[in-house]
Amino acid sequence: MNNQQTQKDRYHIHRFPEVDSTMRVAKDMALAGCPDWTVIVADRQTGGRGRMDRQWQSDRGGLYFTIVRRPPVRPTEGFKYTFIAAFVLADLLRTICNIDAGLKWPNDILVDKKKLSGMLSAMQASQNRIDFLNIGIGLNVNNTLSHAAPDAIALQEIAGTPFSRQDVLTRFLDRLQDNSYDTMPPAEAINRWKQYAIGIHHTPVRVVTLRETVQGIAEDVDNTGALVVRLHDGTRRRISVGDCFI
Repeated sequence: MNNQQTQKDRYHIHRFPEVDSTMRVAKDMALAGCPDWTVIVADRQTGGRGRMDRQWQSDRGGLYFTIVRRPPVRPTEGFKYTFIAAFVLADLLRTICNIDAGLKWPNDILVDKKKLSGMLSAMQASQNRIDFLNIGIGLNVNNTLSHAAPDAIALQEIAGTPFSRQDVLTRFLDRLQDNSYDTMPPAEAINRWKQYAIGIHHTPVRVVTLRETVQGIAEDVDNTGALVVRLHDGTRRRISVGDCFI
């Protein structure tokens, strides 16, 4: 068996015409013991969610999937996998579409200030082991975006031609399965992510968390993945979870 075939055998794809959420299905499968690199793909989600429990429009034509990982790292390093997935996807989109895909903290992909893709992660860990780490991705491919989402854009709109969702998914998974990512230090993963980042160097931002809204100047993303914001009084805040608006 050649190396390419061996690599493709490493992931286990489950396709559904419609689910409420690929993240929900992935969690159930992870709890039931599904193997590493299980991938849940749906043509449509009826209850897709983004950060801060916002609804994610998930009409047919988009690519909606969740990857179940069981990585051999400590729970404290689990956060790096979302950043790795983000820069791998951004680089792929630049390659296949010749577009200037940029990453907005924490892991949105923007083109011309419009949202092309969003990403979420959820982890369950026990002691010093990650039981599972799920990464959910919604990518606008051939779906028609409603007037309710004026700040979103799809690959078909950008390129003027439809794309094969299967091809995009396969190429992304093949790139993501680089074994070096498991041993990559979190600081290196963040630095790779920064190569595609927008809005993290002296940029006015508003960050919405579950408990408050923070306004200030984004100065950096540190090696833990937190956004560093300088407030108007000169103090600095580290924000680990939130939705950032430039």
